[in-house]
Amino acid sequence: YAFGGTAQYLLFHQNGWGASNFHDEHYVVDGLARANLWDSAVANVKWMRRVMSPAGRAFPWMMNYDGASTTLAERDRAPMSDANRTLLAIRIYEMAGRGRRQLLRNAVYPIVKRVADLGVDDWFHEKGGRWFFRGVENDIMGDKPIVNDTATMCMYVTVLRKAIEYSRLLSVDAGRRPKWQRVVDGFKPEVVEGRYLPHSEAKPEARANCWLNNAYYISEAREYLDDAVYARTRDQGEPTVVCNLPWIGFAAASSEIRLGRPDRAEQFFVDTFENRTHGPGYFEECAPVGAAALPPFGTAHGSHLTAACEQIVLPDFWRRRVCIGRGMPSKWRAATVTFRHLRARDGLIVSGKSTPRRLDVQLEHTGEDVEMEVVLSIPCEAGQFIAVLKDGLKTSYEFHGDTVAVRLPLRYGQKTALTVEG
Repeated sequence: YAFGGTAQYLLFHQNGWGASNFHDEHYVVDGLARANLWDSAVANVKWMRRVMSPAGRAFPWMMNYDGASTTLAERDRAPMSDANRTLLAIRIYEMAGRGRRQLLRNAVYPIVKRVADLGVDDWFHEKGGRWFFRGVENDIMGDKPIVNDTATMCMYVTVLRKAIEYSRLLSVDAGRRPKWQRVVDGFKPEVVEGRYLPHSEAKPEARANCWLNNAYYISEAREYLDDAVYARTRDQGEPTVVCNLPWIGFAAASSEIRLGRPDRAEQFFVDTFENRTHGPGYFEECAPVGAAALPPFGTAHGSHLTAACEQIVLPDFWRRRVCIGRGMPSKWRAATVTFRHLRARDGLIVSGKSTPRRLDVQLEHTGEDVEMEVVLSIPCEAGQFIAVLKDGLKTSYEFHGDTVAVRLPLRYGQKTALTVEG
C-alpha cells in the first residue's frame, strides 16, 4: 500500500482497466482502515502525497505506481480520480488518532488544497448565475464527455468543504477560502420529478448512474443532499443491482446504511454473494473490455470489508459522532453478533456484543482528547423502559426512538463501557 495498491493492479487493472484504479484503491484502503489495519492505510496516504503531481492533474485518471500518467493528456478528463483519491486521504485523517494533526499538515491537507484549487480553477465555471462542471469521462470506453456530472460534482464539493474546514483548523490559506466557499454555496444539483438528475443532458426518466447512486458513501454527500430526494433517486436507479460488479453492490449497501435502510443494504450483500462470486467464495469482476479478473478480486473484498464494518460501526464523516448498530439488518438484531477492534473516528476503537435485548460496547480511545457523541441502537426486543449504563452505572442520555445518544469526554488511553438493555 506504500506503492499505491494491491497485486490486483498487475493482474487486472493494468490491462483490463487501462491502469484506472482510483475507486479500487479507495475501497480496499478504506476497508483496511475500518478494520484497524492502520499502518497499511496510512502508508497509502503517504504514497499519494509522494506521487502527487505538482502541476496539471494531481492524480491522472490512469497512472502507475510512480504517479505517471498512462493516457494521453487530451483523454485525461476524469477528475473523479483526483476527487476520489482526495476523499480517501480525508477518510484516513478523520479516523486517525494520535499524530493526526501532523498527518493532516504533512500529507492530507496538501492533497486537499491542491485538488480543491484544481476544481475551482479548471473544472467549475459560472455562467448566467449558474455553476457548470466541464465535460468529464468516467470510463475507459471513449464515451462523449458528460457535462455537469452530478456524481463528480458531489465528490468535488465534499473536497472543497473539507479544504475550508482544514485550512481553518491549521490557520492557513485564509485567502483561498472565499473562492472555495463560493462554489460550495453555488452548488445546487438539478432535481427533476423528485430525483437528482445525473447530468445536464439526462432525460427526466433516466436512471441515475452508479456513482450518483452511491454518493452517500463515496462522497459522504448527506451533508448537502436531501435524504428524501436521494432515496427516490436510488430507488428509481437501482431497484436491482444493475451492474455485474460486486464492489458497486457493496458501495450501494454503504449508501443505504447512511439512509437508515439497513435491510435494503443487506439485500445488496445477499445479491452479491449469491450472484457475483466465482468459485469458492471469490468475488468476480467482468470488465467492459471482455476480460475477467483473476480471483480473488481485491476491490470487491475491500468494498465488502468497508460495508460490513459499517453495518456495525458507522463514524460520522462531518462531526465527532459515531453510530453503533445503525447498519445492522433485522436478522443480525434478532441474533447474537460479536465485534472487535473496529476503528471509528478520531482514533476511537470499538468492540462489543449485540443480542436481541442488550447491546454492550467497549470503547478504547487512541487519539487526542475530544468529546464524542456515541449513538447506540436500542436492542430490538427491549421493552418500553430501557437502561443506559456507563461503566456499569446509569448515565444520562438523549432518547431518539430507536437510538440513544451519550456524550463522552474521551482521553488518550481511556477505556469506557456502554450498555443499553431493556
